[in-house]
Amino acid sequence: LRGFNSAHIQYKIVYSRPSIDRPDEEEQINPDDEGEGKYIYVIIWMDELYAEAYADYQNVSVLINREEAIRAGRQFNEFQLAHRTHLPSDDELDYILLSEENAMETSTLARNKVNSDADQASLRQTVVVQGFSSGDWDVQKNTSIEHKLSDRIAKLPLSVWNNIHIPFEYSIKADTDQRSIYELYPSANNPNYKTVVTHRLYLRILYSCLVDDRSMKGADFLHDYYAQTKAHPFVTMFALHEYENQKFYPIRNPRVPMFVESLFRCSWIRAPIYAHIADDIREYYGEYIAFYYAFLMHYLQSMLPMVVIGCIWFIVQLSANRIDAGGSTFFVLIAVIWSTVLIEVWYRKESALRYKWGMCRYHETEVPRPTFTGKVVVSEYNGDIIEDHRSVFKYWLRIFFSLSTMVFCIAIVLSVVGSIWILKRRWKDNAGYKIAIGVINSVQIKIFNVLYTKLAYQLNNFEQHRLVEDYYNHLVIKRIIFMVVNSFNSLYYIAFVDNTYENNEQRLSSLRIQLFTLFATSIVVMNLLEVFIPKIPGYIRQFKAHRKNRRKSQADAGAAVVADLDGDEDDDDDDDDRRVKQKKKKPSSKHHELQQGVETAISVAQQSGDEWHLAAVDPEGEFNDERYTGGMDVQILLDVEQQMQSPKLASTLDNVAEIVILHGYIVMFVVVFPLMPLLAYINAI
Repeated sequence: LRGFNSAHIQYKIVYSRPSIDRPDEEEQINPDDEGEGKYIYVIIWMDELYAEAYADYQNVSVLINREEAIRAGRQFNEFQLAHRTHLPSDDELDYILLSEENAMETSTLARNKVNSDADQASLRQTVVVQGFSSGDWDVQKNTSIEHKLSDRIAKLPLSVWNNIHIPFEYSIKADTDQRSIYELYPSANNPNYKTVVTHRLYLRILYSCLVDDRSMKGADFLHDYYAQTKAHPFVTMFALHEYENQKFYPIRNPRVPMFVESLFRCSWIRAPIYAHIADDIREYYGEYIAFYYAFLMHYLQSMLPMVVIGCIWFIVQLSANRIDAGGSTFFVLIAVIWSTVLIEVWYRKESALRYKWGMCRYHETEVPRPTFTGKVVVSEYNGDIIEDHRSVFKYWLRIFFSLSTMVFCIAIVLSVVGSIWILKRRWKDNAGYKIAIGVINSVQIKIFNVLYTKLAYQLNNFEQHRLVEDYYNHLVIKRIIFMVVNSFNSLYYIAFVDNTYENNEQRLSSLRIQLFTLFATSIVVMNLLEVFIPKIPGYIRQFKAHRKNRRKSQADAGAAVVADLDGDEDDDDDDDDRRVKQKKKKPSSKHHELQQGVETAISVAQQSGDEWHLAAVDPEGEFNDERYTGGMDVQILLDVEQQMQSPKLASTLDNVAEIVILHGYIVMFVVVFPLMPLLAYINAI
């Protein structure tokens, strides 16, 4: 934490409550300390003034106030966009009348000066005027202008200024005449102060300042390195809820249940609701998660037509009693067109969201990764002080080594799969063995994907990418190429290489069995990893807490029996005191019951807005101790405890990789098993 002060990051150190997180006996530092908790919480924050100063230093893009930006632009005569936009609060007319001079000025987009002594027809170059060529200018210009003089030209609507983001400059905000061109929000800590930093942008700035180098005005906190180092005590980092200004920073997303309800009803999400859901997720979780859910909503909606068509075609195959029924080529063509349209439409939506959320300049303002070690230099493009690679040649050499390792891993996969198919050839006449081989192949795919994913992260860290975007781009390349080869090689072998089949129907039948086995096993394993496996640590904690309390209860009962058998009535009071002290030595409440009380109290308070009772979540009065509060709001500490007890979920990149693989199964082999879109849709929701 020694770099926090220089980065103007404030922090409080708080210890976890023993009743919630009591370390095991072998992990205790001081066994005689009854108040020793398992974790140390470091709660960090930054003042809005420093956040704005850092946003100015990093040229962070912020949203403008449309009305004030138009008023500021009208101070310049040449800013025609501001003059010709209708501002309802200032303008009486929503149209303009063109004079002949204005018509000439606006109609000519580019004209070259012509020598009066030369032949104008031969010297005139191409001029674009009102949609017709320069050759028609002499004939049509007078007619066009005279026609336009009789018309009213409507001003631009105010909506053309929506979602415009510009780099923040603190000097402009400090100017009383110009400060309002930015969209200002009430400060969470000081309601009388207006800031450009929303809670979402504040978290992004705080993270950038936390991980940036000290030479770049950051704290140089290498959380990625600390989390990967087993000997380091750092566990995790997460954002807290915003409680001080809940009316402005909603802690819940009211439209997300609408999204879930629409999916289970298989109904179409209308564009306005789609936009609101994506905006809500972005405001709460940030752009990284919002882009994923925006793509997920788009993917699931686009899946519905293919689900219907696939079910119809499966019925056709059953009625024909053949996989390669007549019209299969047409069905394959539909699948290819559907996939192309899905991707192209998403590109348009992604670009629109990137513009709407002010992410067009994100690559320019992105700070280097925390674990990147380079040299501080002056940028050749804009003169800024940046951290760059020490040697570009060594950087690309490391990338080449990683790609070579990936090729070697792919060769191992092909060798293993080849061995599996040698066994399948020996048991080709037994359908049960075929299914067993498919299950073995599916398990092999999952094991290799897990092992290679860990290796891919290590290779990516070895490559020393400067920016997070570069880091994830190379990680996606490594993972997708390997996972595609690992997942589809057996299917391609059956479809195009294996020559043991007498006809196409046998080949397609074997391919369907293999495809269904891989697909079904993939869905089952993925759901186990995402839904059930993360809950196991919580069950283990509850089991340990229950066993500890049961042993303690047995020890207390034994102590009571010994005291009764002693028969010394004069020492009864002393025995009672000893039993009370023995009971107080360790927490008496069950861990899982107390945790459920915390979650219930927080959820009730958030939904009803009523005051919650501290006694319900702190029956032992631990929050009266300064060690467990640090002078902070108890509700914040309850949020910390709740998030620490939450199971670790799969990363967004893992979820995207899952969608890519399932989409590959659908596009390339849907004609073999047309129900795959339906199964993929059910798995996604």
